[in-house]
Amino acid sequence: MTFPSYLNVAAAAALLWGSTAAYAQVELVPKGSIWRYLDNGSDPGPAWFSAGFDDSQWSAGPGRLGYGGDEDTTISFGPSPVQRHITSYFRATFQVPDPTTYVGLELRLLRDDGAAVYLNGEEIQRDNLPAGPLNPTVTAPGSISGYKQDFHYPTFLRPRDLVAGTNTIAVELHQDSPFSPDAAFDLGLVGHTGPSVIRGPYLQNMRPDAAVIRWRTLTPTVGAVWTGLSPQALTLAASDPAPRLEHEIEVTGLSDSTTIYYGIGEAGAAAPTVGGD
Repeated sequence: MTFPSYLNVAAAAALLWGSTAAYAQVELVPKGSIWRYLDNGSDPGPAWFSAGFDDSQWSAGPGRLGYGGDEDTTISFGPSPVQRHITSYFRATFQVPDPTTYVGLELRLLRDDGAAVYLNGEEIQRDNLPAGPLNPTVTAPGSISGYKQDFHYPTFLRPRDLVAGTNTIAVELHQDSPFSPDAAFDLGLVGHTGPSVIRGPYLQNMRPDAAVIRWRTLTPTVGAVWTGLSPQALTLAASDPAPRLEHEIEVTGLSDSTTIYYGIGEAGAAAPTVGGD
């Protein structure tokens, strides 16, 4: 079996998305959304991340929010550059007609330095912050710099905290010290309506006549692999015996003199059809 140079893991991912094209990804909270924010260093109170909290007096602006960098909305760091506010607070709402539509959520968080994220009053993510109760004086244990402060880190979550109608997402952003020269925050939230692939696909145990294809999904599903001599004409090669998170399927009957294309997806779905030569 030979694979052309462009059929590496990245190209396999392109085939993967072809195989799961029937499953929509819905941007519940797009990156760059409008956020209400509190940037005066005060404590908003214990209920600030709840759905019923009144944030009408807070300022508003689109992400990316922060200071000292490439922000779309500049927030205040306080009256002194050597005694900056440690914590800023952000809130936004979004609509979900039917929460049962989604089998998984993908949180994409940009933070400098640390952040805690809440959905409808429940904490769903904490990054670069200590355990335990948080307040406006709690500092992040380390600073974020370089490319790390410009990247939306993905986290895959269960959709159990979604509600029908208006949903509230809230974030508190903490700096590592009152001398921190910059702060940054943005967030995207994507709803997945079908099996969410959170790792792979990738090839293992390659032999002249066989190879193992592996990937991981957020929720248990019966995975399948399609193969063929053309990316537009793949046929089912093998599938999982039962629903699982870790998929490991061996494809056999291969030849080291023949180029084989493959795609992955959910058993019972239509075979992938991917553009290409």
